[in-house]
Amino acid sequence: MDTDCFSLYVGIDWGDAQHQVCMLSDPNHPKELQVKHGGRALADLAMALAHDVWGQNHRVAVAIEVDSGPVVESLLLQGFAVYSINPRQLDRLRDRYFPSGAKDDRRDALVLAQSLRTDRQLFKRVEADDPDTITLRHVTRARDELQRSLQRTTNRLRNHLAQYFPALLQLSPDASDPLVWALIERAPDPEAAAKLSIVTIAKIVKDLRIRRVSPQQIRDVLREPPVQLLPGARQALAQRALTLIPQIRLFHEQFVEHTRAMERQIADRCQPVQEPVSEPAGEPALEAPAPDQSSKPSDAPTSPAPRLSDAAILRSMVGIGAYVLAVLLTEATRAIARRDLAALRAQTGIAPVTRQSGHSLHVSMRRACSWRLQKAAYCWGMAAIQNDPLSKAHYQRLRASGHTHARALRGVVDRLLDVLITMLRDGTLYHPERRRELHNAA
Repeated sequence: MDTDCFSLYVGIDWGDAQHQVCMLSDPNHPKELQVKHGGRALADLAMALAHDVWGQNHRVAVAIEVDSGPVVESLLLQGFAVYSINPRQLDRLRDRYFPSGAKDDRRDALVLAQSLRTDRQLFKRVEADDPDTITLRHVTRARDELQRSLQRTTNRLRNHLAQYFPALLQLSPDASDPLVWALIERAPDPEAAAKLSIVTIAKIVKDLRIRRVSPQQIRDVLREPPVQLLPGARQALAQRALTLIPQIRLFHEQFVEHTRAMERQIADRCQPVQEPVSEPAGEPALEAPAPDQSSKPSDAPTSPAPRLSDAAILRSMVGIGAYVLAVLLTEATRAIARRDLAALRAQTGIAPVTRQSGHSLHVSMRRACSWRLQKAAYCWGMAAIQNDPLSKAHYQRLRASGHTHARALRGVVDRLLDVLITMLRDGTLYHPERRRELHNAA
């Protein structure tokens, strides 16, 4: 498709309740309208855009500040070309059109449409992902949200225990242990916990399959002298801690369920891809001759071997587990599909930001990146320096030269990204021995 044949440029300043739309078929005569957020209103917007180009939806280019959501997806399904831009870039473009600093929704929609017409290279073309990628993305993001909710609720429980029952935190400093939850449910305050028998504690330990601590050690912890508080304060704090346990258990169960769903989808995507065999066009299929037992086996062409999927190649990389793989496949889909190392380094926050003017030079960490990919890169680097001797040695060299832990970790992941893109281009799996040979030769 020729992307230079757009005849209508549209800017959409999206909102929660309504969206401001600016349409430019003539740069000197923009048309404006407001669209409420809803299925019928978005369908009417698509019809209005298609009417201006006589049903040739591919000739419509739409600019918006987001790359996902119902507005973007509804336009993609109708065949429109959708481009997204970073909100910080839009701020700079707004100053070019309105130096006074004036800002409202109408101006933002106009700036989006005009900028897409004149500076399309600043925008990123949005493409629809396949259903499996979309499903995996939602499962992974829901898992992250549940993990944050679980962490927040667990921190609240820890704060309550630190006020009235600090001895219980000896079993788990961050109150994330199911043993702590079970003990609070059985005896929420120190007085009741001190009366628990060794048989009851042993049953709790057996049900949870805990071996790192004995029932006698738990009993000694529970019988330590409690913190002296004003009358009524201990009972109130114990009741508040007790109400947090059902929430923690619910978040934990849903987190485990989403993790298993993510792992199942990852396992399906790691299967090899069978290349289809196409028959030559215009030639009828010939019937196979009858087999001759006396003849020698012919050198007939065999079916091509299955091609390794991108997920299988990424999964073979050192330090990449199910979570890191899911984030890379769903949040860096375009960069991986295009084997774009520069885009992948920028999106993960690995590529530094350089500011130079005259004799001044300053290199800092990249902040404008995907926090999900940044978190995945951190987990990848931590696993690599623990399981890969080459990554560990590189990390130690960076630390010895004066770099911080985070900077050294980014250096490790930077090298791994280079290896990963090379593997994707060649269609090969990761072999530690081969990488070690190349490293020694270099």
